[in-house]
Amino acid sequence: MDSVELISNSFNAWRPNKAAMKYFAILLSLQLLVSAVSIMAYSYFLGQDFFSIPYIEDAPAQQLQDKYAGVNLMLFPLAAAASIAAVYIYLLIIRAALRQFGFKTGKFDSRKKLHSYVLIIASTLAGAFSLYDKKFLLLPLAAAALSFLQGTAQQFSEALANFVSLAILTLLLAYVCVTIRNFARLLMAFPIFFTEEKNVLESLSASWEETSGKAMRVIVPAAGLFAIFAVANVTLVYAFSELGKLAGIYTGFIALAVILPTLVNVFMGAMYGVANNYLAVLIHKELK
Repeated sequence: MDSVELISNSFNAWRPNKAAMKYFAILLSLQLLVSAVSIMAYSYFLGQDFFSIPYIEDAPAQQLQDKYAGVNLMLFPLAAAASIAAVYIYLLIIRAALRQFGFKTGKFDSRKKLHSYVLIIASTLAGAFSLYDKKFLLLPLAAAALSFLQGTAQQFSEALANFVSLAILTLLLAYVCVTIRNFARLLMAFPIFFTEEKNVLESLSASWEETSGKAMRVIVPAAGLFAIFAVANVTLVYAFSELGKLAGIYTGFIALAVILPTLVNVFMGAMYGVANNYLAVLIHKELK
């Protein structure tokens, strides 16, 4: 399958699967609950100012921003717990997709669940710090070294300082590209972990080997799926925000300008979560 077919199947393949639909409903319910609690918390502590923000062209006052920060801090434990629960649902979605495409997943006992979370942490660290291709660690180290020299360069000439700044930016952008490639090559660790008798480190190594010379076969469809959802989400959220403002003006229920785009954003986020995990399994199937 080419990238277009992979993306199309990631949209369509999970909907006939009752298990995947159930997990989508649970994920959507979880995110709706978190959003509802967040909106109630903001409205309680910020009052009508919170619901008036979409109607105000200027940025909120500093006092209102300080209140926002306080509410965000209070909501952090809820957001953290919801994130952990969402990750668990994503793991269940991956397992449902693997079974749908003919893979055997085995038991998902407490030990396997714990190791799944360890795999998430390990893959994040391995991707961010390029642990499977350590030569690229020189990029951020070189950027850090140049940042220390930037002040000295400023003393010599502005042109030299600008050159050092450009070099730092180039190195950091290069490392971002390397990091994206790293995460793409480690993405197959999750299907491998659930279908083969491998531990966390073995799964990461197997994923790195499976995607050797094939990173673009992961990056292109993953980037395509992300771009589709990003554009659709931004467009729909803006449209429903404007619709909510109009409805709020005519009905007097100004909260609609916050509630409607939030509902759209939550729904699109849940859909993307399912489609993205299905895409990972589809790519794994293609690479096998």
